[in-house]
Amino acid sequence: MKFKPRNGTGIIIVSPTRELALQIFGVAKDLMAHHSQTFGIVIGGANRRAEAEKLEKGVNLLVATPGRLLDHLENTKGFVFRNLKALVVDEADRILEIGFEEEMKKIIAILPNDDRQSMLFSATQTTKVQDLARISLRPGPLHIDVDKEEVTSTVSTLSQGYVACPSDRRFLLLFTFLKKNLKKKVIVFFSSCNSVKYHGELLNYIDVPVLDLHGKQKQQKRTNTFFEFINAESGILLCTDVAARGLDIPRVDWIIQYDPPDDPRDYIHRVGRTARAGKVGKSLLFLLESELGFLRYLKEAKVPLNEYTFPAERIANVQTQLEKLLQKNYFLHQSARDGFRSYLQAYASYSLKKTFDINALDLAKVGKSFGFAVPPRININIGGGSGKSKCGKETTTERRGGGRGVGGYAAWGGCGEWRGGGCSGERSDEETDWQGAADRDVGEEGGGEGKVILFILRLCHPLTCTLSTCPCAFHVQHYLWAGGHLLLLAAALRYFIASITFTTVSAWWYKASFLGALVSYAIVCHKSLGTPQPNLAYVKKAVTDENVQYFLLAMFWWSSKPVAFALMPYFVFSLFHALTFARTTLMAHYLPSGPPATAGGPPQPHPLAKRLQLWVKSNYDPAMRVVAFAELLIFLRVAFGAIMFRNSLIAPLIYAHFLRQRYYQSAFTREAVSYADGRISAALANPIVPPVVGNVWGRAREVVNKWAGNVIEPRRE
Repeated sequence: MKFKPRNGTGIIIVSPTRELALQIFGVAKDLMAHHSQTFGIVIGGANRRAEAEKLEKGVNLLVATPGRLLDHLENTKGFVFRNLKALVVDEADRILEIGFEEEMKKIIAILPNDDRQSMLFSATQTTKVQDLARISLRPGPLHIDVDKEEVTSTVSTLSQGYVACPSDRRFLLLFTFLKKNLKKKVIVFFSSCNSVKYHGELLNYIDVPVLDLHGKQKQQKRTNTFFEFINAESGILLCTDVAARGLDIPRVDWIIQYDPPDDPRDYIHRVGRTARAGKVGKSLLFLLESELGFLRYLKEAKVPLNEYTFPAERIANVQTQLEKLLQKNYFLHQSARDGFRSYLQAYASYSLKKTFDINALDLAKVGKSFGFAVPPRININIGGGSGKSKCGKETTTERRGGGRGVGGYAAWGGCGEWRGGGCSGERSDEETDWQGAADRDVGEEGGGEGKVILFILRLCHPLTCTLSTCPCAFHVQHYLWAGGHLLLLAAALRYFIASITFTTVSAWWYKASFLGALVSYAIVCHKSLGTPQPNLAYVKKAVTDENVQYFLLAMFWWSSKPVAFALMPYFVFSLFHALTFARTTLMAHYLPSGPPATAGGPPQPHPLAKRLQLWVKSNYDPAMRVVAFAELLIFLRVAFGAIMFRNSLIAPLIYAHFLRQRYYQSAFTREAVSYADGRISAALANPIVPPVVGNVWGRAREVVNKWAGNVIEPRRE
């Protein structure tokens, strides 16, 4: 191909999940290493603006997930795709299964079809796949079937078994198995995001190191986890079906299906992560006695399984310790509660109702598998789901940008706590329906009077209740998080006004600002890292987390001599959080919702809330650029202040280390540093500048690069 960047995009490869897209992109990168054509990737959760800039420059081969691709096709004006030559849709059946049918139809309608070759790859031929083929392929397409008649549907090098285990013994068996296979490479599948999250926190806490991968994580976390497990010689990965399709993970020894799949095809895809390319692999399926009917469906699908037994005396009985741990650890208790709820919601959404009958579950025993002596009281709206509820789409709406420590205050409820019920898609914190979660926990209220009473109860009731069992604790933390940001905003504004007008103001306003930051970031740090764990792996993860970095920096500023400008980044973050809190909590509670966009659909937000959301999204990237440049100016301020003895000598050292971390974690900081470096270098190139100044600057750059450049890997863009 004689394609040049100016010709735009010639090939588009569409993948159902971000991880598969990243893997395809890695292969494309190797293949294109000795070619002049450009290549790129656009996926949900990544920096949309950076993607748009690359597309405007010209990306000849593009790997994408459906939602983000459609976004760029509709909204990125400089995206040239009129010369498209080929469209490849990988795992087409999976794309449609997870709810991207409408997006794919829109994508195909937008893309030119005159000179385009289209290819659909699918593991199964469903009606929806045939419909997609009809609208995307030209009449009379070539069908290639790579299947051949085999005695079994899985490879001969795969040893498969199942174990019939009562609900209250399931976790004990899993714990025992993982303890004995710490030197192996193991993937454990769960049915919901919150269940993965809870079991990951629990196992790490009790010294079984695991990684976790699910759809509610931030994209950078997912990417780091994915590549860490791929490159590991041994390890344990807990995941949802986001890792069940297409991914090539080397040297996997065991596939554990802790929660059974909904369909034999899903079972086959899961076990396909091991015994690849002629290698040997093993799989184990956990089933309850009431679920043994699933074996009949597997037999019909030509899947041979042997029954495994585990002697009771060889299973570690840690149930009592587990229950005590949940009773004294509030955060783990909340995580277990969310996982318990999500497990039941996912179970209720199974299509094989006779085999997976939620009414046949012994909830007391299920509760014990999550560590509860007595199962918690929850409302899961059984029967109101949307088919599969295992965290739904790859993504629908993502916060743009590359982090910046805004402390993404993610949803704390289980799947099904979004507006409209069900877990039909992942949302960023800006899409969370806090009020929906509140109503389901506290109960239905009447008119405006009931709302006022509920609001007062949320604020007052926690003063008289037990923390580990309080149904309002979730809301208390949310209001504390928001209250911290509001305190920071008010106190910082007061301090800024005094500084600008050169009036005397108490240093307590300064300290109050950072006190608000400490409260908010303490809550966010926990949600970012999970339950604190007394091991080195947790500490390593914590020191590289951007929320922890901003928390520690706030603690330093709070305890040191006031530097007014240091409040600027926190002030910007809190402004956006306060606006998001107003929209998702206050407006959702007190302003009436708009009519549904479609008949039978969920109600739309109030017009004022919608305008506020659009303002936040459109101004987020510019605000983060302001923060990035402000942080560079803060470093200059504390460096100069140290020379003039206006602040401590340690302040510039601490802030330099902080900026070093930000450089490798934020595209905005890299952009600001690059801009500043370019302007300074250009200024020093002026003939009137003495050469010695340029030499000093060059030596300083070398020192900084040597100090900052060889330790941390830059984040993948």
